[in-house]
Amino acid sequence: MKSNQGTLLIPCLEFLRCYGRDQEINRVLTTYGWGEVVHRLRLDEPVPSIAGFRVVDLPWFATDADAHLLAHLRYEAFTHRKVRGIHAEIENDLGPPGSRNRFAFPAIGPWFTGPARIEVEGLEISSGSFLGLRITGYTVPLKPSIHILRTEFPATGNEDYSGNPHPARHSRDIEEDEITPIGDDLTPEHGTEMLVIADPSIRLLEAAPVTKLTTDKSIARGAPGPAAIAAEVSAPGEVGGPGKGIGLARFVSDIELEQKGALRDLWNGLQHLQSQHPEILTVLNWFSFEGTTSPSTTQEFKLLSLGFPEDVKGGKSLSARASKWVYMYPDEPTKPRGVLVVEVGSPLANGYVFEVQRRIMSKHSDKGAKEEPYCGLTIKAPAGKSPADWIPEVLFQIAEAEGIMKTALANLPSLDGQDYRRSFSSSDEVAGQSTATNALSKLGITFPKRTREGTQSQREK
Repeated sequence: MKSNQGTLLIPCLEFLRCYGRDQEINRVLTTYGWGEVVHRLRLDEPVPSIAGFRVVDLPWFATDADAHLLAHLRYEAFTHRKVRGIHAEIENDLGPPGSRNRFAFPAIGPWFTGPARIEVEGLEISSGSFLGLRITGYTVPLKPSIHILRTEFPATGNEDYSGNPHPARHSRDIEEDEITPIGDDLTPEHGTEMLVIADPSIRLLEAAPVTKLTTDKSIARGAPGPAAIAAEVSAPGEVGGPGKGIGLARFVSDIELEQKGALRDLWNGLQHLQSQHPEILTVLNWFSFEGTTSPSTTQEFKLLSLGFPEDVKGGKSLSARASKWVYMYPDEPTKPRGVLVVEVGSPLANGYVFEVQRRIMSKHSDKGAKEEPYCGLTIKAPAGKSPADWIPEVLFQIAEAEGIMKTALANLPSLDGQDYRRSFSSSDEVAGQSTATNALSKLGITFPKRTREGTQSQREK
């Protein structure tokens, strides 16, 4: 890749990680002829037409993030030509059967056109030339939106038995820092466990919105077979032969969604949950003392200021420490912190979510800018009271407690509230989804369990 600023070199096998998050997709693309690729990636499955969306039916092994590539592969002529050419180049370099060519050098490059951004780690090999040894983040097209179709079977009551439509196979997760033997020249066998091996994660810097519809088969698949043989070694590829201890290896790179700050992530997560479950999250507005505003508006959400004047609330005033804390920049007391206040509701519960504006603690970490790790706050709507009657007191106590929500709650005994932590999950479809789910659960608003593997894997302390 060349620009006016220099040259970026990336090994083609590393760039291939920008294709499929589950490496089975990349194995299929580089191993089989086009007809078999279309079949294995379900590109020939009929899908409905939905206005404003590209609809894609995903194979069982694909992650939700793989929908970006597969949707383009299904609908975009450029992506079709680019991806189809990879196997053709490999076949051409290796030559006919019987030839002694052992190596192929396919041109594996960007699979879409238009502006893009990529982040890498590596080495500067000369002035103006950089060798990217590991891709840490990249963008995919922002439009159009993508709608995923997935098929699952009824649960059997066995936690080790996946609902995905593929042969029953017991699996074991291998974390990124664990070591496990891999035999590239071996063949995985029936009756042996599957090892899901974590490849280095990649941040998805920008991407089109993705929605998902999961349908259940009406006929149960039955119970799992006999217990799988523990894998002594594993290998990727086609399964064949009796179980002798060679397991199937699946390499999967988790997607880390680009975070945009606690307030933005919470708001985006709430909007995503409402788009997925409008029958559950029936009310979603940001609050101001002039009234609430729906997310359908083009207006940017507003924050309520924590810059309290002296003698507020009948003689109350903030402590000296709190009077400094309420400003985003202590040495520049001109910009007070704000609080995002969100009104939420469901058929069974109503309440408010409070998220305080945070200072940037560090701009030079491996994960980028790091914010202050404050909790958020949820309060159930008090019966018979207007929000303007009690929200000012909540804001005052948040400021006096310097953002420590447990302390603020202790000074609000008449209100039913709980604090919540910012959360992250490998199954999040947008940044902030787990945080929003966690916050709403404190108000008694819950959602069906997500069908993808993954639990809340990280929480801010």
